[in-house]
Parts: sequence; C-alpha cells; structure tokens
Amino acid sequence: SRHASPVPRPFQETTALAAFKNGFQKMRFEVVAVEDVENWKGQATMDAATDDRAECPEMMTNSHGDPVPAHLVPGRIKLEDQTVRILIGKAKAMQEAMAAFKAEAFSDIHTFMAELAAAYGVTRGGRRGGVHLDSYDGLNKVEISVADSLVFGPELNAAKDLIDECIASWSADAQPELKVLINDAFRIGSSGKVRVDRVVGLRRLDIKDERWMRAMLAIGDALKSQGSVSYVRFYQRDTPDDAWQHIPLDMSRL
Repeated sequence: SRHASPVPRPFQETTALAAFKNGFQKMRFEVVAVEDVENWKGQATMDAATDDRAECPEMMTNSHGDPVPAHLVPGRIKLEDQTVRILIGKAKAMQEAMAAFKAEAFSDIHTFMAELAAAYGVTRGGRRGGVHLDSYDGLNKVEISVADSLVFGPELNAAKDLIDECIASWSADAQPELKVLINDAFRIGSSGKVRVDRVVGLRRLDIKDERWMRAMLAIGDALKSQGSVSYVRFYQRDTPDDAWQHIPLDMSRL
C-alpha cells in the first residue's frame, strides 16, 4: 500500500505477484482509507452480535429440566406459565408479610405483658399458658393460646398389634364401621405421620376387651410432647352482647 499511487477516491485497486509453494499467483489488493476500515470493523461487530442472538434464541425450561426454544412453546402454555409465576410471586410476598405481622403481634403482646409484670414488681416466667387482651369498648379481642406438639413413640406399634389382634378375634362379630374407624386412625397423613387426634380418639371407645384396654394404655404411653406451638387469634363483634367473630387469616376460610 505504501507504493500505491494516490487517487481521489476511497480506494485504489492494484495487482501484485505473491509467491506460493507451487509458483507465483496474481492477486488483487485494495487500498482503503483508515476511516473506512474502522467503520467496517464496527459494522462487523454489530453483525456478529446479531448473529449470536439469532443463534441463541430465548429458552424456556420444561418440567423435565430440558431447555426448549421459546418460539416452540404454544402461546397458551406461555400465558399459563406467566400467570402462575406472577401469582406465586404475590403469594410469597403475602406469606412474608403475614410472617412479619405474626412476629410483630407476638412481640407487641409480650412487651405489654412484660411491662404489666414490671408494674406489679414481678418477674415473668416462661410463656406457657394462654392470654387474651380486650379493647376498652369490649368489641375487639386478641388471644394467644399455647398447645403442646404431640408425637408418638415406638409404643404405638405395640398398640396397633394389640388392636389388630382384637379385630382378628372379633372378625365374626366386629362391625365394618369399627374396622374402618381403626384403619383410618392409623393411616399415614400427608406429613408422613399418624394423626394424633384420630388415634387418641380411639380411647373414647367404650370397649372392655382386655387386649383393647392394654392397647389404649400403650397409646397413652406412646404420646410424647415435642415442644409447644403458640397461636395468635383475633376477634371482633358489633356490640358487647354479640358473639365473638373470628377474623380468619387462613385463605381457605376467607
């Protein structure tokens, strides 16, 4: 290019002989202005980016964990996906808000109870037991209740074996409803555990069989406390003579 003659145009075509392994070959060269080269480099970069986007389309992940090009997913499926994601986002935000409100409610009540105890010069013990607070007009009430979290120990297996013996010996005379009741009581729930209330409910049956009574004793021995759970509930009523109306915070009860 140093030997190319200047011409009043963007580039000049020239020819030269290039040495190759098998001889000489005529080749053509172009003398190009520097600013044109820079412009072409910029355009090439933009073209490459466009090509990359075209080669890497938007992807969606299916239920098997496989990436699927978004343009292959039907529109109704995309709309369903978008709807679910929006609702889940709102649900999680609501859950966080409710958890924060619960923590705030317990904190406010415990603070009040501590100040009340201090006013009488006593030191509060644990947080066992329930408490309820009323508004001055008697139309609003907040309650805290504490319930033991009960689980069954290995004695429950012995109780079930004794009950099975009873059913086997009563097979001729036992009512089908009783069998259904017992089987339902020992059914594993969605949490993978036996429902405590259903098993304990068997103890209310007035059955005098000695094996049955031993089974009920085994159920009693199997019950173990796994700590306690505190609940806070809110109530309102229109007049002091009306029944209290629970303010549900459970979506299924709204």
